[in-house]
Amino acid sequence: MKVKSYFPIFDNQPDLVYLDSAATTQKPQSVIEAIVNYYSKNCSNVHRGMYYLAEQATADYEASRTKVKVFLNAKKDKEIIFTSGTTAALNLVGYAFLAPRLNSGQEIVVSLAEHHSNFVIWQQLAIKNNCRLRVCRLDENYRLDLEHLSQLLTERTALIAINHVSNITGTINPIKAIATLAKRYSIPVVVDGAQAVAHLPVDVADLGVDFYCFSGHKVYGPTGTGILYANEKYLNQMEPWLLGGDMISKVGLDSSAWNEPPYRFEAGTPNVAGVIGLGAAMDFMTSLNWQSIAKREEDLLGQLTSGLASRNLEIFIPESHRSALVSFAVENIHPHDIVSLLAEKNVAARAGFHCAEPFHRAQAKNHGTVRFSLGIYNDQVDVKAGLDALDYALETMRAYA
Repeated sequence: MKVKSYFPIFDNQPDLVYLDSAATTQKPQSVIEAIVNYYSKNCSNVHRGMYYLAEQATADYEASRTKVKVFLNAKKDKEIIFTSGTTAALNLVGYAFLAPRLNSGQEIVVSLAEHHSNFVIWQQLAIKNNCRLRVCRLDENYRLDLEHLSQLLTERTALIAINHVSNITGTINPIKAIATLAKRYSIPVVVDGAQAVAHLPVDVADLGVDFYCFSGHKVYGPTGTGILYANEKYLNQMEPWLLGGDMISKVGLDSSAWNEPPYRFEAGTPNVAGVIGLGAAMDFMTSLNWQSIAKREEDLLGQLTSGLASRNLEIFIPESHRSALVSFAVENIHPHDIVSLLAEKNVAARAGFHCAEPFHRAQAKNHGTVRFSLGIYNDQVDVKAGLDALDYALETMRAYA
């Protein structure tokens, strides 16, 4: 059975060549059905009602939490906090964990290749608290430079924030080694895993990280869903970020008391349908053969990269330790022009800074790059179609040069 057959969008859009999975993945039928089933059969709020619909919705909602726990190899369900996405999860760490303990003169370490969601929050907290944002260099493969990181870490370091997989280069960072370095100074580590979870197995216990975030929509789940894994040792040190219903245990006229984790961080009515859909995505992901996925994506990425290299483009991709995407630039042609012409051939790709402007500025790519990114549904036909469409775009633009 072809992998594409699990995804109804390819039946409805048979000419679509989707090379933008780093922006969002397409959704398998099982995820769509889980959402429809909730709305058509068990639509209710959770953690509140005492009738069948509410009990079933709550059971399905909490089952998704357990599935994510297993998927990440976390120890306890309460270490899994539902959010609206990676951005919200990182902001939760920023405001619920770091802000209350951040003191003037401390430092936060990030890399040059962070997505804005894992950069701006730390930049702004540093500014507001008279702290310093330290930016770690990258090595020749665009990985975080461990030697430079070891030089940056001191007793003043309050947090390390790093991506697991870069959304620009596809570089897989040495997270376990980073966490080991951090332990020398008892520095918490938060990882942006948005580009990792769909392409490689993630074991938070083995990695040794304190916080790990990802978005459901980038792992074949619904939009508007996200996960923050928070190690139990920090849960009770975190202040509530949003205040309201369900995150309290008691409310009086003069004071309030908070619910236990994870519920103290999930104020208000949650995205019940989305979380249930995320649970279905976890089922889908755990049914896959990870070795087969990695081999397939690496083969396709190799074909794609070779094709780009043969066209004499400037390519941003490591030689090893890489995931399923590649960014490139064409001299004297704006990335937006290229992807607009790709779209004429039904090829979906991304152009611009990819929410990573500091990296692009450092590479003197002031208009950004073009990015091709793969999902499990892509095949050799897609790669060839993408490269053929790129030839059309280049020929068209050069004809007007």
